[in-house]
Amino acid sequence: MYIIGLCGGTSSGKSTAATYLRKYFGDRLSYISADSYYISRPDLVFEERRLINVDEPSAIDFQEIIQNIRLLKEGQIIRQPVYSFETFLRENVTIETRPAPLLLVEGIFNFYYEEMRSLFDLKVFIDADVDVRLSRRILRDSTQRHRPLDYIISQYFTKVKPMHDIYVEPYKKYADIIIPHNENNDDDFKILARLAEAALMG
Repeated sequence: MYIIGLCGGTSSGKSTAATYLRKYFGDRLSYISADSYYISRPDLVFEERRLINVDEPSAIDFQEIIQNIRLLKEGQIIRQPVYSFETFLRENVTIETRPAPLLLVEGIFNFYYEEMRSLFDLKVFIDADVDVRLSRRILRDSTQRHRPLDYIISQYFTKVKPMHDIYVEPYKKYADIIIPHNENNDDDFKILARLAEAALMG
């Protein structure tokens, strides 16, 4: 199994790259999103949960991700959790994920933990200008996650950006490839897909 670690700041274009690769490789690719592994706190009421800083690595159960990566490498089927960014809880459903020759792991903090980095055969960082990422996040959180604008702006400047500067940007140095994201990265994604294809062919 060839494993690609896909990293980058919030709204940098990670999901766009992942969508391209998933479409390109089809059932030859397994996919894990670290966003699914946020720790659920049903013991807290909603207002308490929405105050949790989900923009630092400790909010995600990375040991569960690492375990699932290793299970896939062993040829086992895993069941990924599903996390709701509207309720800040894991849902009562899971996603069955089968092993494949290629595994793509997408996550904002993928390069922070050395134990995670060591599992990746290829480390890719999707880079984007900070203003572009902020505008995309406002659009996403207001339309997809139904959050008020004042909450989005406050969260960004008090949590998202400071955590990015500590836990994401400094670890870009570990990337094998850095892709500057723009509105049309098809050529860059094609190159990435060909690199993965070549690795699969040995």
